[in-house]
Amino acid sequence: MEINTSGIDRCGCFLPEKAHLQRFRELGGEIITLGSDAHDPSQVGDFSLAVPFLERLQFNEDLILNNDADKLKAFLLG
Repeated sequence: MEINTSGIDRCGCFLPEKAHLQRFRELGGEIITLGSDAHDPSQVGDFSLAVPFLERLQFNEDLILNNDADKLKAFLLG
């Protein structure tokens, strides 16, 4: 599931919201990708708030697929 940080500026929350992420996790969901949809270069790839938020929901950093180029490549190449 993609977590988009653009909602922080728009509506004050990540997209999807916490309840959807909790349900995803309850149903066994694990793999997370992060996106920023940044319109300001200084915000591209800024996931400094997203990672701690996800960790509080029991998604540790190992489950974030695109925070490391080698991890993403290994996943895509199977």
